[in-house]
Amino acid sequence: MVVVIEANIIISACLKINGCIAKLIFNYSSNINYIVPAFILSEIKENEEKICNSNKISKNEFNQNLLLLLTKLMLINDDEIIDATFKNAFELTKSIDPNDTIYIALAISLDALFWTGDLKLLRGLKRKGFQHIITTLDFEQILKGL
Repeated sequence: MVVVIEANIIISACLKINGCIAKLIFNYSSNINYIVPAFILSEIKENEEKICNSNKISKNEFNQNLLLLLTKLMLINDDEIIDATFKNAFELTKSIDPNDTIYIALAISLDALFWTGDLKLLRGLKRKGFQHIITTLDFEQILKGL
């Protein structure tokens, strides 16, 4: 199984390395290929201070958790996705959140599930017929069946 993970899920796992989200990634990494777009590393770094301050975690601890988490993730550059897939993904996301186009493009190109905590995105994409999108609760249910 292939699962594309959005940045907020990764950040949540870094903030609570022993929490539910991180456990889902660590405990099932042998059965699942977890994919993230490579740009999220710069996005996380850009917002690191704000993330750490608002969640009362040291940058050092946050970065150690991120490094640990990265051992379970595969980073993919967006230049590996064909233009037609990007256009399709943009059509799906443009009225909801165009910043999420890369995640949907990856999910489409890899025939993967997209794991998000963004309920607005989830509802909007499902209304448009994109069904390969799951929440953490959905993912837990899927994993129970493995």
